[in-house]
Amino acid sequence: MLSAMRAARHYHHEVVHGDWQKDGRFCLLDTPLIDLEGKTLGIIGYGTIGKRVGEIAKVFGMTVLIAEHQNRSPRNSDYSAFDDVLAQSDVITLHCPLTEQTQHLVNADSIAKMTKKPLIINVARGGVVDSQAVADAVTQGKLLGYGADVFEHEPIKDNDPLLTLKDHPRVIFTPHNAWGSVNAQLNLWDILCQQVQEFTQLSHKENNENNGK
Repeated sequence: MLSAMRAARHYHHEVVHGDWQKDGRFCLLDTPLIDLEGKTLGIIGYGTIGKRVGEIAKVFGMTVLIAEHQNRSPRNSDYSAFDDVLAQSDVITLHCPLTEQTQHLVNADSIAKMTKKPLIINVARGGVVDSQAVADAVTQGKLLGYGADVFEHEPIKDNDPLLTLKDHPRVIFTPHNAWGSVNAQLNLWDILCQQVQEFTQLSHKENNENNGK
């Protein structure tokens, strides 16, 4: 989110490929820098990850909207109608599972409801978005940009429409590795070990009870 809003990859390119030097000014600002403060974040998929993203967004001074499931009334005052979140958000983050209901949830029709032309971040599953619709929308200026760690086919196919955006200043792709920091892998290992231990203890207890009968 930060990289796309601040066009970080674009400006890195400007430095290392000599564009800054050719320009000659001490500060190059050919693509606007956008702050998160004061912007509205719409979260689609409010599980453990979505909640944590919302917490961090508030620290940056963002207003956070939680989307209810599509075509449902908000379950309580903490949630907003799905279409309202689309219309009011400057940034939309996707954290929902891929199901029949969420397949291509972000498509040409839903993008048309995004009146503020938001940045979309997809860290859910690639199939949650229609790649062609997103590529067209970014190219046509209907979306500010797109960031993704997930794709419909992994590794991404050479003919994926999203790759046409590879030079866009507010587009950033990573190879489904956002989960893979050293600390995250250690945490996963600890959780796995704990689950195996609990399963072993439960099995041992059940065996003892059965032998007692």
